[in-house]
Amino acid sequence: MLRPKSGGIRFGAEGAPFWLDIADPYLIIDREHTYARKGEVYVTATHSATGAILTTTIEHAPAGNQGCSEHYSARIAGNMAGLIQQTRRRTFGELELFEYTVPEFTDPQGTTYRIDQRHFIGCAERGGYVAYVHLSKMHFSAEQEPFLEFILSSVHLIPREDGSGTSKRLFPVLGDGYIGLIVPETWRTAVIGAGGTTAPAIDLWPYDREDGHLYISVAPSAIPPPEDMPARAVAEIEKELRPKVVEESIERGRLDGPEIHGAYVSATYQKPLKEHCRRVVEGAALLAGIPVRFTVRIKDPASQFATQAFDVIKSIHVVERGRKAGPGEQLHYTGRCKLPWS
Repeated sequence: MLRPKSGGIRFGAEGAPFWLDIADPYLIIDREHTYARKGEVYVTATHSATGAILTTTIEHAPAGNQGCSEHYSARIAGNMAGLIQQTRRRTFGELELFEYTVPEFTDPQGTTYRIDQRHFIGCAERGGYVAYVHLSKMHFSAEQEPFLEFILSSVHLIPREDGSGTSKRLFPVLGDGYIGLIVPETWRTAVIGAGGTTAPAIDLWPYDREDGHLYISVAPSAIPPPEDMPARAVAEIEKELRPKVVEESIERGRLDGPEIHGAYVSATYQKPLKEHCRRVVEGAALLAGIPVRFTVRIKDPASQFATQAFDVIKSIHVVERGRKAGPGEQLHYTGRCKLPWS
């Protein structure tokens, strides 16, 4: 079991061509168990913010032509015939979902309790192996569904490579499309603040080494911003930074990619932030007329993280709405809600 410093779960299975990554910092691991005969790892965790229970594993794909979703839904329907209600099947992010509700529970003494337990059975198949995720919530109400979807949106299958590769990832943070980024395979991602009063931000960071964080926010405006918006925004950013940073460390520069054009200012903090951030890069840019803000917080200025972060920012592009992820792309969803614990 690999325990990310930033929280959540990541683990693999012998022979499986991917890591199962669940980048939610509110997951608290309750139990890890490996079946010696099968070599399969099972993890049970509690989501401290919602009280939901999550069980996950990586196992061999079902035999025959039956897909993983059909396999699990048929097994549950057979074992719990007459006990489940409100079933639904759909695709969400990287998972094929089978959902159902268990309205009541009867204990061995014959007493029946109302529990309204909602279950989300998610799976994704790659290279002969299946990532299995079971999320459940007692006393479920429809208003809670976006918060549980937010947990499911953090489930990703990361190819097991040497870290030199990249993947195309799409984020639904535009009302009429997606933001696309080319991200190192070993980086984790999340969408934070969705549905609030401010624009949602994409949070990206290396899994194996906590070298820092990259935040990108996109805020479409009904009024087209002026061409000099990035320069003006960076001037204001620098004014705010000056009291907190070493004067001699301030640097300014341009940041341009195929579709993005902007500017930035970087500096070293006088005192490291609580997450031990030593240096910061803040900037603004225009992406097809859309304002973009980005922040890079760097723990070790000598690491490759800053260079990688700049490459990710330069790769930003707009993807039309309505199309599915293409070959090699990972479509990241978010619950589009303001989290009560944020």
